[in-house]
Formats: sequence, structure tokens, C-alpha cells
Amino acid sequence: MTKKSNIFDYLYEQRFKKGIVPTLDRILEIYYALNLQIDTNKLITVAGTNGKGSTTAILTSVLEAHDKKVCRFNSPHLYDITERFYFTDIKYINKKKLEKILIKIKKTVDNYQNTHPYHFITFFEYMLLAALMWFDSLDYDYIILEVGMGGRFDATNILDAKYSAITSISLDHISYLGDSIEKIAFEKAGIIKKNQLVSTGNISNIALSVINDVVKEKNAYIYSPKINIDEFNIKNIKLKGKYQIYNIKTALSLSLSILNNSFDKNKFESGIKTAYWPARYEKISETPIIIRDVAHNQEGMLALKESLLEDYPKHKKIVIFSVMKDKNYKEMLKIIDSFSDFNIFVDLKMERSLSPKILKDLCKIESECLLIDNVINDTKKIGEKFNNDYIIIITGSIFLMEKIRIENGKT
Repeated sequence: MTKKSNIFDYLYEQRFKKGIVPTLDRILEIYYALNLQIDTNKLITVAGTNGKGSTTAILTSVLEAHDKKVCRFNSPHLYDITERFYFTDIKYINKKKLEKILIKIKKTVDNYQNTHPYHFITFFEYMLLAALMWFDSLDYDYIILEVGMGGRFDATNILDAKYSAITSISLDHISYLGDSIEKIAFEKAGIIKKNQLVSTGNISNIALSVINDVVKEKNAYIYSPKINIDEFNIKNIKLKGKYQIYNIKTALSLSLSILNNSFDKNKFESGIKTAYWPARYEKISETPIIIRDVAHNQEGMLALKESLLEDYPKHKKIVIFSVMKDKNYKEMLKIIDSFSDFNIFVDLKMERSLSPKILKDLCKIESECLLIDNVINDTKKIGEKFNNDYIIIITGSIFLMEKIRIENGKT
């Protein structure tokens, strides 16, 4: 880190430089060196291919409705790094505070790397350590950690959480997690600890069989209360999209296992109405209708399609899309082609992102490649050919959401 750069510049420069090495040894040693004392009896981890962010947001709101103070760690962030760090009494961490925490962590990391020069601490590991250091200074009732890419070797797995949830399992990050549902389920189930209460979401029987094997091995317990969601008033909630029903059920199961006899149906309903998570089937404009949804894999794209066809069956659909190279973009594009009338592929100018020209060559419908500048304005011009009877869907990479916001002057 040079004198002119700050800790945030340094970490962003490191973000995509190194590959992922599956081990918990590095971060465990740093965690112990920082002398943190997280109460694992108050710890909840949430893993899954999709639905983690929404589930943690719902659970946070429900616990707060029950007068609990909640710390929450999520990733990635949408607009600002502070979005990853939340506490009931403060909301998002002050950036100066975060800077001081990260500088302190870097000193510990530097000391560690003096004796382990080939051990690289990742951006995600830095973020988790910063969250735990901040949480350690707070008076909390519960900590919710959103698991990153996998589970078994995810940095969040260094602590033996009392509660966990696995929201969904589908093919994603196959180069790291495996090329089958069974292999990915095994990696996700790696978060399960001895004697833990485990909640599951929208899980196939194939994946659930793998999870059950791990549960038996760890003497854990899958908490599966008989839930009739129709008994709850979940109308007029902020979180839209048909798929949110699965996240609501997962959060309900977690709430029941955590709160037990103190669970209050009215407080659950109150909490769920305030729950919000950005860019999940979120309408951000009425004229024209613009929906943003970070459907960054095949399962997410199918869920997006289902909601769009139900809510806007007669509207022409213009899809703005970008995707990372490591995603199953061919299958995602097939789904987009099945409901879109016009596709716009955006150049994110990132090494990790797939070239929009590749997407255009694969595309079966009319499409165009655009640079970031004025994407929304250019899309509206394209929409004029549909006589204003159209909607715009921004989807794919979370980095697309950030870029479009910045380039359209909405920072």
C-alpha cells in the first residue's frame, strides 16, 4: 500500500488478483491473532446458491420486530462497501470506522505474511474479519453471516454457529464447488456443525439427501416445522417476486428455531413488511417500468422469467444484461431469449466479465451491444419502437447494477 493510496484502494486492487485456495487455516490464524471473542451461541450462518441476501434481510427485520439487536454481514455490496456491515442501532458502519478496522487488520495480516509469504488473504476474508471485529465491540443479541460462494471452505465457516440455513442449491461456481448438484450440496452442507439447528429452503430431494447425510454425521438437527404460509399476512411487502416465498419460509423456520416460545406471529408479520433487499425483482421506475434483479445464474434467471411473465404478460421486454465469464452464460442466455423482445449487452470493462460481443453472437433475438455511458437513455430510445408498451429489465451481474447507477448520475 503506497502513501498516496488508502486501505480501500489497496483491497480493491487485490480483489481479483489472486485465485481462491480452499482452506480455513489462513483466516483462522488471523482471527485468533486479532483476539476476537464472538459468541457462537448467538451466531447464525446462511448459505445457498440463491436467496441468501433476501433471507438474511427478512430474518434481520423479524428479529428486530421481536426487539432483538442484530449484527449482519452480507456480500457483495451493491453501491458502497459499508453495505456489507449492519447493526440494528447504527444501521451501516461509518466508513471512517471501517477504515480504521481494516488498517488494524492489515497490520496483523502483514505480520502473518512475514512468516507465511505465500499465504494470500482474500478481499472476502478481509471483509469478514472487519465485520467480526466491529461486531465484537457491539452489544448484540444475534449475528447473521451470509456465507460466500460455498460453505465448507468459506471464511464464515471458521466459527461454530448455533443456527444455520441453506436456502437453495443449483449449479453455480462449478469450477470451485463441483459440476453436480450432489457435489455442490456437499460443499454448502459444510457449514453444518455438531448439534446445530439447521433450516432448509427450496432444496431438491437430491440435494436434501446429501444434506441429511451431513446432518446425521454431525449429530445436527434439521428444523422443519409444519408451516402454512397462508396463515400469515404477507401482502404488501417490499420484497417482490414469486421466489421470495421460499426465502420467507426459510426465514420463518429460522425465526421459530431461534426465538422458540417467544416467537410472535404479529411481530413476524410486522417484521417481514419492513424487510428490504435491493435489486431483487425491484421496480425502480414507473415510466417506463424498470425492474432490476441480480439473477446471476440459471436458477435465478428462471425465477425472474416466471415473475415477469405472470406480472407483465402483455408488455414487450427489453433486457439489459451482463455476466461474468465463470457463469453458465449460455444457459442463462437461452432463458433470456425465451421471454425477451430485445437484448442489450453491456461492456463492464472488467477482466472477469464476459465480452458483450460473445453474447450477441450467441443471441437468437434482436440485440445490441452498448458501452456503459447512457445505457438507460439509449434503451428508452429503443423502447420507442414498441409504442411505450414495454418494460426494461436490468439483470445479471451485480456489477452491472453499480455501473449503470454511477454512469447515469445516481451515486
